[in-house]
Amino acid sequence: MTARVRVRDIGERGDEVLSPVNVHDLPPLPPPYDKLDEQPEWKEIKPEARERMVCNLDGVVALSLPQPESEQEKQAYVDRFEAGLKKLFTRENNWTFLQPLLLSTDYCVACQTCNDACPIYVMSGRNDVYRPTYRAEVLRRLARKYVRPGGKLRA
Repeated sequence: MTARVRVRDIGERGDEVLSPVNVHDLPPLPPPYDKLDEQPEWKEIKPEARERMVCNLDGVVALSLPQPESEQEKQAYVDRFEAGLKKLFTRENNWTFLQPLLLSTDYCVACQTCNDACPIYVMSGRNDVYRPTYRAEVLRRLARKYVRPGGKLRA
């Protein structure tokens, strides 16, 4: 298990891998995938691929997001993300899931009771980055900053 990762570490650690995945920390899979020595070797990301793609959350590339080549391109990525986040919190663009989203971001008390019900968290070897309340807190902080600055009173 890796060291505990705080929510604010996401923005502060830059290109450092926050929570590297170790295949030996993961729970065993069902047969015939339960024998690690018979499975293909876990491949580390090569340095040239690390320079091309974003992989600083857990050291795994799932989406092949390209690294920004300039500050302008980085700002364009941030602006597009912010626009998508604002769409997520509008009735016109997310009418089906807006109410559960608002309820979970406004009223989650981070009691951790949902941890054992989350298959992503359990199968990650109980890695903090995949804890449901961790992910909810990241989303909550982004929404407070970009979607509803000032909280519920001034939004």
